[in-house]
Amino acid sequence: MYSTVISGGLRGIYSYLVQVEVDISQGLPGFEMVGYLGSEVKEAKERVKVALKNAGFVMPAGKVTVNISPADIPKEGTAYDLPVAAAVLCSMGVVPKESLRGLLMTGELGLNGELRAVRGVLPVVRKAKAAGFKRCIVPKDNEKEGAVVEGIADAQWFANAVIGAAHKFEIPAKAVASREDAIAKKGILCESAKCEGDRCLACNVVCQACADVCPNRANVVVELPDGRHEILHVDRMCNECGNCAIFCPYDSAPYRDKFTLFKTREGFDESVNNQGFLPLGGSKVLVRLEGKVFEADLNGKNDLPADIEVFILTVLNKYTYLL
Repeated sequence: MYSTVISGGLRGIYSYLVQVEVDISQGLPGFEMVGYLGSEVKEAKERVKVALKNAGFVMPAGKVTVNISPADIPKEGTAYDLPVAAAVLCSMGVVPKESLRGLLMTGELGLNGELRAVRGVLPVVRKAKAAGFKRCIVPKDNEKEGAVVEGIADAQWFANAVIGAAHKFEIPAKAVASREDAIAKKGILCESAKCEGDRCLACNVVCQACADVCPNRANVVVELPDGRHEILHVDRMCNECGNCAIFCPYDSAPYRDKFTLFKTREGFDESVNNQGFLPLGGSKVLVRLEGKVFEADLNGKNDLPADIEVFILTVLNKYTYLL
C-alpha cells in the first residue's frame, strides 16, 4: 500500500518542503530508504522500526520502501523520523490517509517512541504556511517556535489520534521584545539560547558569535533594510580554521552553513556544499540554492526567493568593500 506525508528540511538559511513516500509490498522483508540521504536520515529506518515496535505496532512482513523527494536535494538531520513513521502506519492501514492531507510533520523519534525536538522548525513552518498548509505536527519542545507563524493551527485533533495526548500551547507575553533590548544582550548566552524555539520566540539574544570569534573576519553581520541581521560568510577571507563551528552554541558550522559570498568561479565550484552567490558584473549573479546552480538578473525577473534577493542586493549595494 502506498502513502505520502509532507515534511520539510533546512539547508543553511534556506528551508524547503519534501514528500515522504512509503510503499509496502509483498516480497522479502526489508526496509530501504532512498532520496539523496545523509547518514542521520538513513539511520531513521532503525529508529522508526524500534520506536513503532515499542509503541505496540508490528512491522509488516514485506518490503518497505521509503523515498524522500525531490531526490536532487541533499537531506540531513533527524527531522524525517516522524513523517516516515506516520507514512508507514498509513501504509499499514493504522492511520487514515485523510488525516494526513494538508498536514506537515517534522520530528525525531526516540527508541521508546518519544517525539524529540529538532532544529529549523520555524523556517520550515513558515515555508509550509507559504505553501498553503494550515496544520503542522511538531515536537512538544518546538511548539513555541512553530506557534510563532501566524495562520498555522494547532494539530490537537491529530495528536489525540496518534499519540493520545493533547497538544496545547499559548504565546507568552515575553514574545514581544524590542530590537534595542535584543541588541543590548548580544553575546549573552543564557539558558534559553540553547533552545531554538525559546530563542526565536523570546528574541532576547542576538547571537553573532561566529562573527566575533573569526580571526579572519570571514563572517560578517549584514543589516537588512527591515533592521534584521543576517550573517554573510566571505569565502576569500576564510581559511576553514573551524573557530566559528567550535564556538557556535547551536548545531551549526557557520563556515559551511551560512550564505556565502564568493570572489572567484574557482572558489564557487570548489565549495559545492555552500549556498551563496558569485557576482558576475552588472546586475547578474551566479547562485547556488538547494543544490541547484543558476544565473539571476537582479534587475529583472528571476527565480530567487524574495528574502535571498534582498540579502544579495543589500550586500552588493551597502557592503561593496567585501566584493
